[in-house]
Amino acid sequence: LAPPPLKPVPYGLTSAAASSLTFREHNEIFFMQEKAAEHRAKMLLLNTDKATKEEARTQRIEKQCKLSEEVLAKLRQLAEPDGLDALEADAREVTDAACEVLESALNWEATIISLANDVDELAFTSRDGAERQLPLPVPEAQALVTLHLQLKDDANTADAEVSFARAAVSGVVARANLLGEKAERALWEKDSEAAEMAALKGHTMAKRVDIHRSELADAEAKLERASQTLEPLTGRLNAIASILALANADALLAFARAQAAAPKRRPAGTRLTTLSPLNDEEEDMVDELLGPGGGTGESIISEFEGQPVRRHDILTLRPVQWLNDEVINVYLKLVLARAGRDGAGSGVAGAPLRAHVFQSFFYTKLADRGYDYKGIRRWTKNIDIFALDALLVPINQSRSHWVLAVANMREKRFEFYDSLGGRGKAQMEMIRQYLADEHMDKKKTELDLGEWEDVAWKRSEIPYQDNGSDCGAFMCQFASTLVRNVAVNFTCHDMPYMRRRMVVEIMTKELRDDVDV
Repeated sequence: LAPPPLKPVPYGLTSAAASSLTFREHNEIFFMQEKAAEHRAKMLLLNTDKATKEEARTQRIEKQCKLSEEVLAKLRQLAEPDGLDALEADAREVTDAACEVLESALNWEATIISLANDVDELAFTSRDGAERQLPLPVPEAQALVTLHLQLKDDANTADAEVSFARAAVSGVVARANLLGEKAERALWEKDSEAAEMAALKGHTMAKRVDIHRSELADAEAKLERASQTLEPLTGRLNAIASILALANADALLAFARAQAAAPKRRPAGTRLTTLSPLNDEEEDMVDELLGPGGGTGESIISEFEGQPVRRHDILTLRPVQWLNDEVINVYLKLVLARAGRDGAGSGVAGAPLRAHVFQSFFYTKLADRGYDYKGIRRWTKNIDIFALDALLVPINQSRSHWVLAVANMREKRFEFYDSLGGRGKAQMEMIRQYLADEHMDKKKTELDLGEWEDVAWKRSEIPYQDNGSDCGAFMCQFASTLVRNVAVNFTCHDMPYMRRRMVVEIMTKELRDDVDV
């Protein structure tokens, strides 16, 4: 007989353990082990496939990242160094500047045309015969000359602004062209998927650049128009200058003839002067003092002969502000100081007057409660007012309007300067009474005032204000003109300049000298 078949030993069992199993149990264990091996083989196959898929996915992501980096690199090539956003901002800036320059040029053109029309009319009027009437008052003729010089400077400045704006526009146009070329190049250089994607962006960029090219072309056209507007102005201004010089000479000649033929009564001297402009440093000083950052209101910023000036005082020299007592008093002290410096009472023809100016509250003490000589009797204990040429009394009428009363010893008359045209009868009568009482008190004799006349200067003799705030500035300039012994050389149109000039004079503690004509 053949021996029985050997039973395979199941995996993980010893021969002794396996020999104790029945044949059926042995086969079941063996079958389960085969199933487990088959499952292990399937799992290994699945893991291998999943790993392959994961690797493929990783490769796709890496490819996309690389593509994105290439696209970004291409776009950076389009945007750097002159990016579209920077180009758009600069394009807006230069186009706005071009519009402003054009508007400025057109404004200067209108102003200069108006001046030219005035000059043409003046030139026509001033050439109607040897015995022609005065074509223009001297201050107005001189004001036209000053305006001409200012406009010439402004026209040159506007021309420089046009050149600057044109250079700025040209620079942005060049950048726009460069950026446009980069965008167009991106449309053709489709050597890769990244280049194709960047080209789509470049196409949009090219369209936006074209829009800005159009805007810049419009800006260039505006600047060309501004340049064409300004180009003939220099020649026209030069032609105006010669006419104005003749007109000014005509006005001065006619004025001198009128003065010679007129009665000798006049508000001041006969020497003709013209206002001298402030320089750039002085203009900057005024802007700082009158601006918002000039210091605290109570800080003392100047002082002259014991009269302090605080910042809130100097701010009354801003436009449309009423001048206060401190500004009035310190300015009138400066008027007397200049007269002393320039030889007042020297006997030289045209020398300044020997004068005394009372403080602003003198008249208040004298007249507020009715005439009261005793209240101010000691004000002149160290002054012989009768040895002077003039006695000046600033008056704040009703605390709302500045006027100037003058006892003119040289001309034997009481004068009243009011830039609103007041007659000043009561004020001149008050000063007349004061002068009589002062002479009796100091000289112990009566003063014969029978030959003295009262004169309230009229619009034809002195300038008047054209607003409700310049009375203080007018009063100070009347006093300055009278004591300096020169002809009146200002009008209401000069008051903005006069206010700024007074700031400079108070800060430098010295009045400016106008230029002799």
